[in-house]
Amino acid sequence: MCRITVNGKQSAFSTKLDISASNWDLKYGRFLGKSREAQEVNGKLDKIRLGIEECYSKILKNEGAVNSTKLKNTFLGMEIGELTFFKFYEQFIADFEKKVNSGLRV
Repeated sequence: MCRITVNGKQSAFSTKLDISASNWDLKYGRFLGKSREAQEVNGKLDKIRLGIEECYSKILKNEGAVNSTKLKNTFLGMEIGELTFFKFYEQFIADFEKKVNSGLRV
């Protein structure tokens, strides 16, 4: 799991990484050791951390304030306002009806 804390508020999501508790360094949040598996997992964790930091900077620059939920959603590609399939479909139908009702050829 990845836990993001901003101003005391937390959000979490799964990293989809499986790590044995005996191989986990709780203090540093890293896979213990220098094995190939440890290097791969720690590399993936570094990419996640870097991606979160980049999203944090982007949100701060564009909006001036960051919260943990917005940061998590941005990192996961689920920004507020992103169209779901059903919202997209509803908008498509509404636009299509406007064209039909205005007499435009479709």
